[in-house]
Amino acid sequence: MKAEAPGKLILSGEHSVVYGGPALAVALARKVSVVFTPDASQVIKIYSDQLGQSSFSPQQLPRFTEQLDQKFSAFLNQKLPISDVLSSPFDLLIYVLMQQGSDVSGTLRITSDIPAGAGMGSSAAVICALLKLSQQISGRDLSIDELCRKVRYCERLQHGRGSAIDAAAVTYAGTVKVLGDSVTQLPAVLDSNWYLWNSGSPLSSTGETVAYVRENFEGSPIWQEFTQVTTELEGALCVPDTTQIKRLIRANEKLLERIGVVPNPVSTAIHRIEALGGAAKICGAGSATGDAGGIVLVYLPETPPSEIEAELNIKLEPVLMA
Repeated sequence: MKAEAPGKLILSGEHSVVYGGPALAVALARKVSVVFTPDASQVIKIYSDQLGQSSFSPQQLPRFTEQLDQKFSAFLNQKLPISDVLSSPFDLLIYVLMQQGSDVSGTLRITSDIPAGAGMGSSAAVICALLKLSQQISGRDLSIDELCRKVRYCERLQHGRGSAIDAAAVTYAGTVKVLGDSVTQLPAVLDSNWYLWNSGSPLSSTGETVAYVRENFEGSPIWQEFTQVTTELEGALCVPDTTQIKRLIRANEKLLERIGVVPNPVSTAIHRIEALGGAAKICGAGSATGDAGGIVLVYLPETPPSEIEAELNIKLEPVLMA
């Protein structure tokens, strides 16, 4: 039995979507693939090309998932940091498999070309692929809306008080807009002017960065500014309007810098890209600490990518939508 799910990029609204603002995202050609081979071993063996391997007994899993739910409740009651809810990435994988109530045993192999912790939705993609696989194992189908809700539900263990944007992007594919619990598929398609730059793995996790922003900006009027930029970008992408897209990507980046999620070395590089005629922004949670911010989205409607690569000594990768 096999299943897969795409990665994602947030074009605008990461962080502000948590406070009721809109967010835009696209699904990527990069993906997670999962393959399950059942057997009579009474053990679930997991092999991941990014995480290594682990094994679990199906009989232990109901109590295990209950304990994770209790830990998340402790996080909501401010008795436990989000980083302590999961003791291992494998905890999340098993939790996802248990959502459909399956008690089969066998070997699960997970492969991915989505870099972990870079803002490209690797966790949401793994969850989505595993839920699709669980449907095959259990024989209980989910609608696409139900699948999206379950991805978000499981992802909360890792990201805390997050939004539906990652879940929507990896579930619906294409370009999506999320506003609260509402998901809208958009006709926007990214052209050949869009690139990715991996600035390195953030020192703080998505959950930790979201918690940092909440602590410092939860009641701030800055979220209204994010909403304005995202709304205007939606219109510019659907036309498309090159001048407006570049202006709005730059404006979004400035807002992200104001909430403290763009490390100084990354913002310095982004400012240089702007000086050379392009636009760029962090397109994940970023990081509240350290020097790396994960994936940076780069828009170059006029500047050759080779010029940016030579100037900053970085590697740009074309954005390929799913």
